[in-house]
Amino acid sequence: MLRITYYVILLVSLFLTGCSATTAFRSYPDVVNPTIIEIRAGKNVDINSVFVGGVNSNDKILYLMERGRLAQFQGNFEASKRDFDDAIAAIKTNDQKAIFSLSGAVAQGSSAIVNDNTIPYVGDGYERVMLHHYQALNYLASGDLEGAAVEARISNAEQDESLDRHQKEIGRAEQLASENRVSSNSSEVEEIYGRMDKIIGGVKNSFQNAYSFYLSGVLYEMQGQFEDAKIDYKKALEIYPDNVYLKKDVSRLSAMFSSNDTEIIVFFDQGLVEAKQEQQIPIPVPVRRDFTLMAVAFPFYEPLQIEPEILNISDGDKTLGTTSVICDFNVLAMKALKEKIPSLVTHQVIRAIAKYTMAHQAEQRMGFLGSLGAAIYNLASERADTRSWLTLPANAQIFRGTIAPGEHTLNFSVDGAQASLKVDIVEKSKNIVYVIKMGNRLEVKILNSK
Repeated sequence: MLRITYYVILLVSLFLTGCSATTAFRSYPDVVNPTIIEIRAGKNVDINSVFVGGVNSNDKILYLMERGRLAQFQGNFEASKRDFDDAIAAIKTNDQKAIFSLSGAVAQGSSAIVNDNTIPYVGDGYERVMLHHYQALNYLASGDLEGAAVEARISNAEQDESLDRHQKEIGRAEQLASENRVSSNSSEVEEIYGRMDKIIGGVKNSFQNAYSFYLSGVLYEMQGQFEDAKIDYKKALEIYPDNVYLKKDVSRLSAMFSSNDTEIIVFFDQGLVEAKQEQQIPIPVPVRRDFTLMAVAFPFYEPLQIEPEILNISDGDKTLGTTSVICDFNVLAMKALKEKIPSLVTHQVIRAIAKYTMAHQAEQRMGFLGSLGAAIYNLASERADTRSWLTLPANAQIFRGTIAPGEHTLNFSVDGAQASLKVDIVEKSKNIVYVIKMGNRLEVKILNSK
């Protein structure tokens, strides 16, 4: 019974050293989905009580982003701002830690014998970009245009920093593979992830985001910085060349024409991004001078192409127009996962070797009981890392058009969901309206009029 006791002590110690008790042995989507179901059904959630355990765990960054997004959806911009501030601070703290800090060593060591869910969540690049993007909207909601512009610029800078971090992570994965004499490539894994290539093939990387570049362009334009606005509109158009409003803005500013029209600018977040799923993939693992096939859990996305729901906008009985897609977050999420394959394979092979060695030692020392205990432990601990920011939209869309000064009732409709907004439009102002659709619920807020 000594070896089985060892496994029990091991599990307890992992939790005591800071492993996320919510996801180490349970799928993250299973933790968050009950709350998302309530939101889809049109219910509000208590921001002060939701995800309390999560924001005190090693996954605090993820849960803070989820809660901040829910607060923003419900119109509680101050609560959203606080949670996003805390998430940003936690990310900064994590990034400033030494690579071989004690907490990092413990987490990495735990992952070698449990799973990647024991490593504190730090956010994918596209998620970090959107964290600052949404914080910019919170500043706009409080009337702080300068604060919003600062966050938008940080969001854009994060795109370059995320690319740099990714390149370094690939380098570390290659070094780790070399040190442990394993391969970071797997034809079995490539076959599974290759199914996503048809959808993500046209995307250069997961770090560049036309939606955030467009927001910063609008904010630059509102501050009279037209050259900077043109630069960001052009960047957005390079990333997403099919957006009709981007084309118009680039053409307008390229002709040195800044708009003095009274305008309405709509940012529309439609739906919810897909969650990662888990799939067991048999991969060859080098053990005892030979290879053996071991079933290893990998995260993956179903390669589904879902048509976006387009928002219709009217002023009373007068049709103003429809939105146009500027970012597909399902595609960015797939691309982000595909970019991690070398690192994923390396860590999974090393983990499989460690678990095989432990199981072999347990069988040698305790026979059947040792083998049984190891088998139970390996079955329970073999979980894919399915963590991701699940309250992000499926896609983002924009609309830009002129409107006459005065009082208006703006109507918004999409796929059966409707909402109205009464606004008092000032001459030569730019009026930013934020629309979010989750489930059958449509929320509309005016963020800025200047």
